[in-house]
Amino acid sequence: MTDVLLGTTVEVSSIDGPKRVKIPPGHLKVRLRGLGAPDVDKGGSGDLYVEVKIDLPGKLTETQKQIVETLKKEGL
Repeated sequence: MTDVLLGTTVEVSSIDGPKRVKIPPGHLKVRLRGLGAPDVDKGGSGDLYVEVKIDLPGKLTETQKQIVETLKKEGL
């Protein structure tokens, strides 16, 4: 969850091998132009889309609950 809020860099698999991708804050999907499957009709390559999955904790500690409540009060 924090990576989505603050942004992060992740390694993803592509046809050309692993690529490091910067995920901007607040984005759940990133388009990587020209890193997808080859386009046999037009030449070149298509786009690769990276979707971010959020793992939410099943149970929050008291400290985590307080932090989330503070964020809620701040409008986040």
